[in-house]
Amino acid sequence: MARFRNLFSILALALLIVFSARGRSQGVVSGVVVADFAPPAIDSGIVARVSRSPDSPESQMREAIRASHSPLERVGADGAHYIAGKLIVKFRAGISSTARVSAMSAAGASTSEQPSYANFEIVHIDPSVDAEEAARALAARPDVEYAQAAYRVHTEFVPNDPNYAKQWNLRDIDLERAWDIQPQAGSDIIVAVVDTGVAYTNVTMRYHASAFRMNGVIYPSLGDLTLPFVAATDLGPSSRFVAPHDFIWDTNLPIDLDGHGTHVSGTIGQATNNGIGGAGVAFNVKLMPVKVIDSDWDDIFGSPNQATDDVVARGIRYAADNGAKVINLSIGRTGPPDSAPAIEDAIKYAVGKGAFVAIAAGNDFEDGNPKEVIADIASRVQGAVAVGATDRAHNRAYYSSTGTYVELSAPGGAFRGFGDTGEGGILQQTLDLEFVETFTLPLSRFVAPRFDVLANFYFIGTSQAAPHVSGVAAMLKVRHRSRYRRARQRVRLRRDQRAQHTARIGALQVKTLIAACLTLAVSAPLAAQTRRPAASPASSDEPVISLRGFVLGSEQRFSAKTTFNAVFGQEVQPFLGGGAQLAFRHGLFVEVSGSQFKKTGQRALVFNGEVFRLGIPLTATITPIELSVGGAGVGWYGYKETSSFSDPNENVDTRKNGYLANVGVELRLHRWVGVAVDAQYTHIADILGTDGISKDANEKDLGGIAARFKLIIGR
Repeated sequence: MARFRNLFSILALALLIVFSARGRSQGVVSGVVVADFAPPAIDSGIVARVSRSPDSPESQMREAIRASHSPLERVGADGAHYIAGKLIVKFRAGISSTARVSAMSAAGASTSEQPSYANFEIVHIDPSVDAEEAARALAARPDVEYAQAAYRVHTEFVPNDPNYAKQWNLRDIDLERAWDIQPQAGSDIIVAVVDTGVAYTNVTMRYHASAFRMNGVIYPSLGDLTLPFVAATDLGPSSRFVAPHDFIWDTNLPIDLDGHGTHVSGTIGQATNNGIGGAGVAFNVKLMPVKVIDSDWDDIFGSPNQATDDVVARGIRYAADNGAKVINLSIGRTGPPDSAPAIEDAIKYAVGKGAFVAIAAGNDFEDGNPKEVIADIASRVQGAVAVGATDRAHNRAYYSSTGTYVELSAPGGAFRGFGDTGEGGILQQTLDLEFVETFTLPLSRFVAPRFDVLANFYFIGTSQAAPHVSGVAAMLKVRHRSRYRRARQRVRLRRDQRAQHTARIGALQVKTLIAACLTLAVSAPLAAQTRRPAASPASSDEPVISLRGFVLGSEQRFSAKTTFNAVFGQEVQPFLGGGAQLAFRHGLFVEVSGSQFKKTGQRALVFNGEVFRLGIPLTATITPIELSVGGAGVGWYGYKETSSFSDPNENVDTRKNGYLANVGVELRLHRWVGVAVDAQYTHIADILGTDGISKDANEKDLGGIAARFKLIIGR
């Protein structure tokens, strides 16, 4: 029966194409629904192709196509692309009509309008005017909250499921245990995929493909095309998709003509444990496709809108207004600092409505590592996070942008060093690019695209890293707080079971050691009183003053508990060092010591009052040099902090003074050998600074109580 139904669908579609071709007008028509069904999808399986790499020739060809269909596209002073002829302007509340007219006149504006899902206006200016200069002039006016050019935004692509074995990225973040804890994976949570659209429905569309120029070659017009689109079979039933919207074509049908949004959606929530394809992170979430990025075929087919800041801002606001609790932005751009106020305003709006926003950190490390303007917004908005990419070896992916705004890393994959079959990338089902990107073929083979053929492709990029975070965030958004806490404890963005196990053992050792030291410290005066009467006459030959050396080991419980728990997994950490003592017969001593703590942990994020360890490596080094006399003293403390995701000038290297006090007991094992155990309190003010997790936890001071053990050589 299924075969007959499929045959009937194909015949019906053929008849629709014939009759619609006869009855249509002679005008150019694009983006029209012909039928709300399509023939069954064709699945090509896994395709070993690495064209979705940030530095691939195909990526450069796609850029050339975009430029050929954007006659108003300009390059700004900082190299950022924008669309000439319009500005994004937000006037201050209560502005008078006279002031508005004055502002418009000063900018040489002709008209303006406020689009849907926007708290700003689109102001139209002469395309020959420098939009960046016009925006700066408007922004300087007291009656304007912000004004900016319409900058172009782009994607940052670069269980029993048979392909799960190839999805190293899901095992890398330890999802199997998370699924055990939260098997429903946030089924009442909506995740908005603000991207190129999603292959979420079966539909047949009519488009007109105009001619275009790419790299000096003219590709001919393909004329009017009737194209079937199919839903990605691995994304599950149509019932899981809610409130779809397309801001590129101004419709409620955000179908994917690129494959990027479908691939990203798969990582977030591909149907899992269903015996087909691969797996997704939060496989029961609801998905909201919001199309704000125009693909090459959107441009060729003549879409009315392009991916600019205003379009992206409207998409974010739409998602928040329609119930999205997680918003994934695998998109970005570079440009002048703080030049995306419309998008920043929209992200703040979404977070204010209870949404979490994950933003791709960018793929431009090897292109000078410019600041990613949209990702940088996360550093100023609590509830948004910029996500860098790691490769299969847990290193920063070679393309992943770095900077202080990158707060988190997740698997984004890399092709270099992982073979030529693509298995170093992130595998998900999407459109079969062999049939979509026909413009990458020689001109003689250039044909109409097909959107009814699916395949599993390896993509790389921070675009692929961000949806891992969105999926985990969806799991953590589940209403049951007990499950939330357990999922937070179990789901780690970088898995290192052995290190975690060692930390647990270390914590037990520290508790025992501190308890012993405190006992010794309390009993020390009594021990001193009872020991002196028992001293043998031989002790009278002890020198009045002696110089002794010692090896020092300690375990310190830091007072900045939240910071050290978040970064290193526990607040108790070891120091190793040594020093020298001048010991006097009557018990007074002068001691100089040096030690060091050095450990690599992870950056941390505070969200809704909860602390999360992140996947970005962070190495901290603390070097105390301490002088004490009779149990009290001062110290000089060096603190360094480095990260592979930071620029060299963003690392921390500082030194502060502090004070200390200690009490303990010494036991002579031999005339020349002794051991001592003491408890020491230290305090160093303002050494942790005012950024990152220390700022969030209000912990700027360093210090705490240490249990110290010394092996002493000397009389």
